[in-house]
Amino acid sequence: MKQIYSYLGCEPIVTFHKSRKTFQNELVRLDLDSIDELGIFLEVKFSMDKTKEVQKFLENFNIDINKADKRSNIDIYLKNL
Repeated sequence: MKQIYSYLGCEPIVTFHKSRKTFQNELVRLDLDSIDELGIFLEVKFSMDKTKEVQKFLENFNIDINKADKRSNIDIYLKNL
């Protein structure tokens, strides 16, 4: 991949290490990411046709999907440099 990126004229801007734990049920897939020097993030993936059910499920954990941060981990990392 490094050779492909180099061929395309891309240069690395940051490298960080991430560990992920994934949990899943019939409604959602939850990815809990721990990123060195950045923190812990919860990524929630679900089918849009299940939005109401997922919203109700997440409310049990005080998570409001209407306040979700939709930036990627790298976008958050770069903004905090």
